[in-house]
Amino acid sequence: MWAVLTFTICCGILAIGDWLAVKTKALLSMMFVGGFIFLVGFTWLGFPSDLISASGANEIYNLTIGLVMVNMGASIPLDEMKRQWRTVITGFCAAALMGVIICGLGALVIDRNMAFVGAPVVAGGIGAMQAVLAGIDPQDTMYNTYSIFCTVIIMLQYLIGIPIASVICKKEARRVMKTGEIEKFRVSQDEGTEGRKKLFPPLPKRLQTPQIILLKGCLVTSLGYFINSILGSWGPTMLVCLLLGLLFQELGFLEKGFLGKANADGFVILAMTIAIFGSMAGATQEMIFSLAVPLIVVFVLGIMAVILNGFIMNKVFKTGFGMCTAIGLSGLFGFPPTMTISKEVAAEVAQNDEDQAALENFLMPQMVVGGFAVFTIGSVVVGSVIGALI
Repeated sequence: MWAVLTFTICCGILAIGDWLAVKTKALLSMMFVGGFIFLVGFTWLGFPSDLISASGANEIYNLTIGLVMVNMGASIPLDEMKRQWRTVITGFCAAALMGVIICGLGALVIDRNMAFVGAPVVAGGIGAMQAVLAGIDPQDTMYNTYSIFCTVIIMLQYLIGIPIASVICKKEARRVMKTGEIEKFRVSQDEGTEGRKKLFPPLPKRLQTPQIILLKGCLVTSLGYFINSILGSWGPTMLVCLLLGLLFQELGFLEKGFLGKANADGFVILAMTIAIFGSMAGATQEMIFSLAVPLIVVFVLGIMAVILNGFIMNKVFKTGFGMCTAIGLSGLFGFPPTMTISKEVAAEVAQNDEDQAALENFLMPQMVVGGFAVFTIGSVVVGSVIGALI
């Protein structure tokens, strides 16, 4: 009874977050609202300390995190990433530069490990958090503090990143409209790739059941853990799973976004999101206040790194300082906000339907691919590297 009740309460808190996200047009994200309620609840309102642990979300998280990383890899639009190779490089460099600057300069201002833990999470999200925390002994007395620090960063990312990226994208959209560059985006940039043969042919429709789809995902996940057991400390599990997901989707063994096709993504992501907030149960008012300065430092340095990367990439690729900066910022929120921002900006700036479609062709491939490059891959790589140095 208690397990069902706690899970229901946690779902209710996240549902409030979703409702407010819709009402504020994603200005207040579900992660921010849900995290804020859990944080205030555990720290000031006396929520039961086992509210999340009793719900079973932690067990689901531990069981499925590798599977989710494989699914993330299998969702990466590799064909579009090939076409948008400049965007991919810009995104990777943004994640790397955030890691270098936050770890280098941040360690001079705040605790070294706080800077190291925060750097990849600012550049990414849950995957980066998992990757960097994997390098820390859970018995470490500071482990819970690091976990809370990462969770609060994830809470604030959307609130900070989305408004800034939206403003920059609007300026870029107006610029290409004014200069006439929009004309080359009148025709869709997409190129069909469905007819390309793959090593593993698709299964007959009657065999594409949730059980078989999940089995294939679990087999690849198991392979990832097996490879990691051989590589030892040289093989960050989450990164290995991510890359295997990308590889086996390209080979045709995995369906793109297979968790969704197995009707499993909604529940799995819900349980994992609840589990992420589990560290809040150990938060104290003193701990939260002590994190204020590190939070300011990592976000300020992270945005400085994105701006510097935008300046450098603009000089290298001549693709526009604003757009390069927006691509770097996509690491703060990832997909689907990258798509949502593109659509909203195009609708606001365009004078007609044709202009709107052209602006979407201009913004969306760069923002979506940039988000995958920074948020999904780059931050996990940076997190895995930094996690090994802590």
